[in-house]
Amino acid sequence: MLSTTICLLVREDSIYLPMKKRGFGMGNHNGYGGKKRADESWENAACRELFEESGVQVNPKQLFFVAELLYDFPHKPEWDQRTRVYLIHDWVGEPVESDEMSPTWFSINHLPLDKMWASDGFWLPPVLDKKYVRASFTYDANKVIVKKSLELFDDRTRFEQVIIPK
Repeated sequence: MLSTTICLLVREDSIYLPMKKRGFGMGNHNGYGGKKRADESWENAACRELFEESGVQVNPKQLFFVAELLYDFPHKPEWDQRTRVYLIHDWVGEPVESDEMSPTWFSINHLPLDKMWASDGFWLPPVLDKKYVRASFTYDANKVIVKKSLELFDDRTRFEQVIIPK
């Protein structure tokens, strides 16, 4: 199972949800992120991926861990992922277009859910509503969710207690 990160850049009532231009998830809006290397922490992986995809710099202490998502693709197990999601409210620089991502601002009240992974509609709105989320999604070969579970937490301590260590 891959270990991956998603960084959500949020200011006031807006969020960056760049369009993925190539690779896994191409054509979808999503946060910045990618694969965690074996020798790095979740936070360092998130900061590295954010910088590589957008040019934005952030201190790992400015990451706010808000969700853990498990993705299962029985038809393609090499896609299986454990993803940690971070909100970021303070960063250096503004996102620039890369060969992988095209930055786009959206109002938090008008998310492009029809142009995102189907699972995003379940976990992203609660995260933006200051909830913590632990969820799992199983996709079929047509990228349709065939199974899901979703836990919402108001309390950060309780959320962190249920997260699988690593």
